[in-house]
Amino acid sequence: MAHCLPETKIVFYKTHKTGSSTIQNIMLRYGRNRKLNFALPAIANQVFPDGEHPFDEVARPEGKKSDIYCFHTIPYDEEIIRSVMKETPKWVTVIRQPKELFVSFYKYFDLENELQLSMSDFVNLYRTRQDFLPKNMSLYGPNQMLRDFSFPSQKMNDTSAVEEFVKGYLDRLFDLVMVVEFMDESLILLRDLLCWDLEDIVYLPINRRMKGGEEDEDLALLEQIKEINRGDEILYSYFREKLLAKIEDYGKERMAEEVRKLTESREAWLKACQFQSRPWYDLPEEYRPYGDSWGYSMGENLPDTYRSKCESLILPELQFIEVIRAEQRLRNGQRGEIW
Repeated sequence: MAHCLPETKIVFYKTHKTGSSTIQNIMLRYGRNRKLNFALPAIANQVFPDGEHPFDEVARPEGKKSDIYCFHTIPYDEEIIRSVMKETPKWVTVIRQPKELFVSFYKYFDLENELQLSMSDFVNLYRTRQDFLPKNMSLYGPNQMLRDFSFPSQKMNDTSAVEEFVKGYLDRLFDLVMVVEFMDESLILLRDLLCWDLEDIVYLPINRRMKGGEEDEDLALLEQIKEINRGDEILYSYFREKLLAKIEDYGKERMAEEVRKLTESREAWLKACQFQSRPWYDLPEEYRPYGDSWGYSMGENLPDTYRSKCESLILPELQFIEVIRAEQRLRNGQRGEIW
């Protein structure tokens, strides 16, 4: 884009079951292609600030801070994120309609078996009491987006406290809050915020749940789910309206044209890479997503000119992070200090 320089200092704060893996894939591709340094988790794909060593002990460039942070942080800790990042990064996150998020979360993490409660029974019980949840679930459950930002669980139903947190903290911190129901429009706004090119934001949906269930059609249950996610409803409504205002300011016709270009580019890559959507169990391990999810296969004998791009578009989160970890350790000399 004209008259600006591409942004390379980015905090993408990853939230649960909001389409965040799709956006993370964009961040991983962008940083990897430019040999930027990620603040990598010590293991796997999540940062645990309360652990002795939250970050990868051998992947940090000596004497430098990181360019990109794009991982789950459990619990959320702004201070520890800032401690490993270069100064003045752009802060971005993504949210989702709370009812759909809750259903997806409950199914994805198989909480029916974990808690021995159907979703309907869980919702009915939670409406009257919350003390039945095991301690290891204190960071998960209804109002998951607020939980992802470590909002106090005892204040989830305090409308004033939630509104103050959303408007007084989150809105001031984040340069852009994306909304998954407006993914393409959100990505166009992200591209402009970061001064990136259209090709930088091309994506395929990552980590999609394989199927819905009767809960998706039970309107009474969905209303009850909405009730126990009141805090997230406040958060979602506020940032959804803010995003719609940004789209309006951008210009509806202009936005529609940019979305059309993004769609055309995605379809071109689908054809060139011969992508096929497949259930996780039909995929080789290197392309197999975590959980009961859809992934992708790609064509064989693709030209070297774009095979790497094809592969990076469909690499699941865990596998992609390990590729970057290996490359970053090698690039930074496999130093052994702990940080």
